[in-house]
Amino acid sequence: MSQPANSNPFEPFFQAIREIVREEIAAALQKKAPIKLQFTTREASAMLSVKDSWLTSKARAGEVPYHRQGHKVFFTQQDIDEIQAQSAVHGKNGKD
Repeated sequence: MSQPANSNPFEPFFQAIREIVREEIAAALQKKAPIKLQFTTREASAMLSVKDSWLTSKARAGEVPYHRQGHKVFFTQQDIDEIQAQSAVHGKNGKD
């Protein structure tokens, strides 16, 4: 049986490669870690480039936003963003 004139003789090979790529991408996406929603004091202080003790004292004093679950303190990305915004320093003319 002959192939039509406009048919690519390599198309079955390309289809097999496409299927392998789809399977590998699907497998990689399944292995991907979920987005972290909360950070410990140690993780948050590392993200903010401050000492753990500084962040802990600011949270205890109510000077920075945080979340508490039982005795544990956590910070969300929004909390971390707010802490960074609070610490922004502006020049004499109100600009950074």
